[in-house]
Formats: sequence, structure tokens, C-alpha cells
Amino acid sequence: MNDEKYSESIKDAEVLITVRTYPLPLTSHGEVVCTAGILPDGSWVRIYPIRYRTDFNIKLRKWSIIKLDLKRKHKLVNKGDMRPESYVPINDLQPENIVGYLSTDDKWRLRKEYVLSNVTNDLKKAIKKAHDNKQSLCTYKPATITNFTWEKTEPDWKKDWLSAWEQTDFFDQIDSKKMIKKLPYKFFYHFKDIDGSSHRLHIEDWEIGQLFWNCLGSDRNEQIALQKVKQKYWNEFTEKDIHFFLGTTFQFHVRRIPNPYVIIGVFYPPIDEQLTIF
Repeated sequence: MNDEKYSESIKDAEVLITVRTYPLPLTSHGEVVCTAGILPDGSWVRIYPIRYRTDFNIKLRKWSIIKLDLKRKHKLVNKGDMRPESYVPINDLQPENIVGYLSTDDKWRLRKEYVLSNVTNDLKKAIKKAHDNKQSLCTYKPATITNFTWEKTEPDWKKDWLSAWEQTDFFDQIDSKKMIKKLPYKFFYHFKDIDGSSHRLHIEDWEIGQLFWNCLGSDRNEQIALQKVKQKYWNEFTEKDIHFFLGTTFQFHVRRIPNPYVIIGVFYPPIDEQLTIF
């Protein structure tokens, strides 16, 4: 399978999970996590919906390999999602669907075999593929990362989400009605593309959100927490062989905005010094 044509269904798909975005309180399915990964041939798939508070989700880690049946359309979910990589699990996912895990051994060798088999370094080409509806997920190598910043956001979820949340009937499946906390900041990478053009993209992966909450800790000092996040994503990651996992949101993909992508994950293996000397 490649980025030009995707099957209507995939039997026994083995997916390396590389992307887990910060959970959203979408009321028709509870809190959901946008999950995506790579098939053995290098093709991407987006798996939706996956509920946040389930035994499967609790045990699922990035870099796990899951085995499941997927289909493109479903009458209750992604009817209007034309993105080629978007699939729905045919059955409810259980911990038994997790069949493996790739470690960081040998300088991330196994992870790199998946991720680096299909990389683009040309953002314009990736955007054109998205506009032509041939791609909505990819691995991208920026030419240069120039900055890491953040912006303050609204402290609460949208009012209509909060109202609908209180009326949902799925709380028998979760511990409480307490909604997951909304991140009070948006984080961004600034970078240059291969043609020298400058860009800024929002980082939406789960890791950066969880890192912020962990750094905030019991003293609740947001400025210290923000500096610790910057230490990780700017000082540490940019010293490695950094790549971005890019994805279009449904809203941006449909609207065909100039750049529909956000950063849904960061890949940061160590630089292989043996390769750099050549």
C-alpha cells in the first residue's frame, strides 16, 4: 500500500503506533485520542476513535505494535472524513490487540527502520499532496529548527463541549465525570524548509502535554514548567536527528488552508556519528 491508494479495509493490520495526540472531550465517544501509526510497508494509518479511559488505552504506549481489523467508513463516525489514511477499528480494542513493542536499543534501529523508510524534506510537496487529498500524514525532516515558543490559551474547554459533556451517558465506562484538563498553553516549533521558507507549526502530541503537567508538579509554577518543557524540546531534542510527524486535522483538511498540517509527534533518535562522517 502507498500514499496514492488505500484499501477500503485492512485485515489483521499490524500498526506501529507513533502518534498519540492530547485527548479531546468529544462527547459522542467520550474522551478520544487521535492515534496514528505506520504499517510494515511504510504507509501511514489514522485510527479513530480510540477512547481515552479504557484498559486498552491505559496499556497502549507509543512504539507498541497493535494488530487489528480496520475499515474506511462507518455510519456512526468518519462518514465525512475523506483523508486517505483514516480508518475505524472494526471491533472494540482490547489489551490483547497489543502484540509487540519496539525499544530504543541499538540507537533506535528498529524504530528508524519503520519511520525513516518514507521521509519528506519538502513541505510544499507535502502540502500539495494534502490539498490533492493524496496524503494527510507524513514524516517530515525540517532543514533547520529556529525556535520553540508557546502561547497562552483559554483555560477551559469550549462551552458547548462542557454542556454536552454533562449530558453524555458513557460515565459507566470511566471512573468519574471529571473532564481531562485542558492545556493552558499551545506549543510551537519554528523552522525552515528545504527552500529556505520559514514556518511555525503547533505541536499537538500527548507527550508535550503530559510533560507540561509533570513539570508543573505540586508547586504549580507555570513559568518554571514552561522552561522545563523548552529545555526538553529545544535544548535536548534539537541536538538529535529530529523529525516531525505531521498530520492534517479534519477541519483544516476540508478547508484547504495554505498549510493544513500540525505537528502530531516528534521523532528524536540519536545522531548516528558513523553516518555523519561520510
